[in-house]
Amino acid sequence: MHRTPTSLITALLILLLLPIVASAVNKPQPRIIGGQSTSSSAWPSATALQIRLPSSNTERFCAGNLIAPQWILTAAHCFYDIATNQQTVYAGDVTAYPGIDDLRQLSPERGKTVVNIYIHPQFSGVNSYDFDFALLELAYPENQPVAALASSTPDPGEIATVIGWGVTAVNPATQQPIHNSLAEQLQEVDVPVIDNSQCQSAMGSGITDNMICAGYPQGGKDACNGDSGGPMLVYRNHHFIQVGIVSFGIGCAQPGRYGVYARLTSALPWIHDLVPQAQIDAATVAERKLTPPTTNGEATPTPQAPATALKGDEGGAFTPRQGGGAFGLPMLLLLGGLLVWSRKLQRVA
Repeated sequence: MHRTPTSLITALLILLLLPIVASAVNKPQPRIIGGQSTSSSAWPSATALQIRLPSSNTERFCAGNLIAPQWILTAAHCFYDIATNQQTVYAGDVTAYPGIDDLRQLSPERGKTVVNIYIHPQFSGVNSYDFDFALLELAYPENQPVAALASSTPDPGEIATVIGWGVTAVNPATQQPIHNSLAEQLQEVDVPVIDNSQCQSAMGSGITDNMICAGYPQGGKDACNGDSGGPMLVYRNHHFIQVGIVSFGIGCAQPGRYGVYARLTSALPWIHDLVPQAQIDAATVAERKLTPPTTNGEATPTPQAPATALKGDEGGAFTPRQGGGAFGLPMLLLLGGLLVWSRKLQRVA
């Protein structure tokens, strides 16, 4: 009676298992990054921004926050071209969706007309992102709750909440954002604010006093591409107030890197001049605190933030979140049968 060598069966099993192992390694890791979906209407001032890029006839996606019935606060870089470092997006290219939490609810009748885009006069462009602030003026006032702006900056260790509809997965092999993983449901993530000197050690000297850094030394939680312009908020006196705006980073949620946010206090005089009705909250007592974990004394490299660090989803379309592939039930049953057959042959031998 002819017997199949067990070594041949083992080799066959290894060949069949290799694609599963490769699939597990290359499967997008869902992690905003490391956050969770928000409950419906949890952030009524959150605003989705659909931006047409005239130069390429594609779309960019950013977020913003309604700070007055007719005004949205967002990031200036959302309206700039990376290659030329020039503003190429104007009011007619932007549709705002205040109060939306699920992008599947987007429709022409829910879109709001933007009549003016105001870029902070000290915005340095996408080479450094300093003063990364923009205000959008709507054609008509909205009957939506508005966000309050903090008059003081957050302390290192204070927990901040960041919200947005950006990329929710990175490729674990390349650590690059997966652009077709944009969230449909609004996401939120909690990250601790870190001291700017610590951030400069990790991110380079381009970190200025007009920026806030937040995240964990081990990575895993962060804003990412498509979250640009979204609010960074802290919980004080029993409510959330905005302290920053999603600006840039080196990759997303990587160890030894932090998310960088425009520091709202740097722009308050400019905001107040344009939007005198904006609510300025003087609350300074943080109700949630966390001391970030140490890095065990390990040194971290200090590269300059590259131009590709932009968190806007450049050219990205509104596509649903997609996961990685897998063999599924039929292949698992086949592998199970082969294992049983192998054991029977070993007993016969």
